[in-house]
Amino acid sequence: MKGAPANLPHLTERFCLFVIIAFGESLVSIVTILVGKTTEPPTLLFALLCFSIISLMWASYFFAYENQIDHHLTTNGQVLLYGHFAILVSVMLLAGDIELLYEHHLKDQVLLFFLYGPVALFYLSKGLVFFYHRKRDQIESRYLREFIPAAAISVLAFVNEATGLSLIVNLLLVAIFCGLEIFLRQGRHRRLGQWLRI
Repeated sequence: MKGAPANLPHLTERFCLFVIIAFGESLVSIVTILVGKTTEPPTLLFALLCFSIISLMWASYFFAYENQIDHHLTTNGQVLLYGHFAILVSVMLLAGDIELLYEHHLKDQVLLFFLYGPVALFYLSKGLVFFYHRKRDQIESRYLREFIPAAAISVLAFVNEATGLSLIVNLLLVAIFCGLEIFLRQGRHRRLGQWLRI
């Protein structure tokens, strides 16, 4: 396939559309939960936290897409293809888990594994895809930084297993984690540090 490289801008655009559809399915799961329960505060809090997680993961993906990927890279597209397969699977698992978490159809430990697992898989596969297709002027030593979010969410899952936190607290922790990942990825911490020194 090296003799006939993929049209990377076209391929990445198509995969982005698939990712948008997968995130849309997650929103459908949230709306399904809200049917007939829009006046119950616990349901609204659950839906808000799930929406926050999905929105922050979406923002993380598209921030990396806009700022990291080299659209003129010559490649056969295999890493992009299989990496996006893992991204899509993680988002769809999260979409299915949202309803299961709310209805408590399985044990909480299993459902929380399906909360933390897809989020970790999402950040791991996103890190792999966007590091492999990164702009070559980016610093070479940054490769470990791409996999820190997946490692951090895994540590968070083990902390939850040890402490037995409630479902709402777990959702809140995952939402905070996703927000921090974007905050750090965009370099906002540097701007905040400069502002605090003033």
